Amino acid sequence: ANEGALKLARRYQAIVNNAPERTTFVSTHGSFHGRTFATVAITGQAKYREHFGPLVGPVEHIAYGDIDAATRALAPKTACAIIVEPIQAEGGIVIPPPGYLAALRTLCDDTGTILIFDEVQTGIGRTGKWFGHEHDNVFPDVMTLAKGLGGGVPIGAVAMSEKAAAGLTQQPGGAVPHATTFGGNALACAAANAVFDIIEKDNLLARVTESGEYLAGKLAELVREFPGHATEVRGRGLLRGLAVSGGPALVVARAREKGVLLSVAGDKVVRFAPPYIVQRAELDEAVSILRSVLAEGVGK
Repeated sequence: ANEGALKLARRYQAIVNNAPERTTFVSTHGSFHGRTFATVAITGQAKYREHFGPLVGPVEHIAYGDIDAATRALAPKTACAIIVEPIQAEGGIVIPPPGYLAALRTLCDDTGTILIFDEVQTGIGRTGKWFGHEHDNVFPDVMTLAKGLGGGVPIGAVAMSEKAAAGLTQQPGGAVPHATTFGGNALACAAANAVFDIIEKDNLLARVTESGEYLAGKLAELVREFPGHATEVRGRGLLRGLAVSGGPALVVARAREKGVLLSVAGDKVVRFAPPYIVQRAELDEAVSILRSVLAEGVGK
């Protein structure tokens, strides 16, 4: 999905905006946008780019949440697009400061830059709204989706405004600018339709919000119980993180041994991303196991 979005942005500047010199991708430090060649290049974590030789470019990485840095990057009008996550998931469950996404929207409008929101992890209800950017009432030119879109069936999608879509319009006599071998796969699309239907029918957005607030409260108890060890609760909906003072990978490994599956986000955060139908008893059990892990001094 993100590869398609990047192709759209470059081509939009070339054939719609008549500015083929605008080729730079602007991304943010701490971001994660994928493992294909272009998406590794724009990912703002060096560990994912190591040993792959010359990467797709030019790419400029700036501080996440810093609108002044974004202004400096976009003002020269050399960038075709800026891509950001409404919440940096892989980077540590980082929520941007209030007004940041709205300021990016204004900045992109003023500079003619394509605004891409990577909603692969935050989209399809994970944060309690259909899409993560809705918390800020801001809308991108292009939005990428995957993961939760198929409810476990592999699918990716690029959604875009009508204006931005002109970037992938076939020119007379030209090649089709973007296609995929399994694009429009009937099984994958049926699964995605079922996901939409079930989320609406079962009112899962409200359930994600309610369960997420409950989980956040339980994690906050750990911060109070283990001062200096468990340091902060982060996230929205059922994308939550508990920051620890030491190594989160050790916490995740020990929790797995005790029967709960968590994951690492960034260099300090233990990530929770449970199913939308998770029960309070299951959240209680997971937090209880995490409490026992912290009580052993793991991750301190």
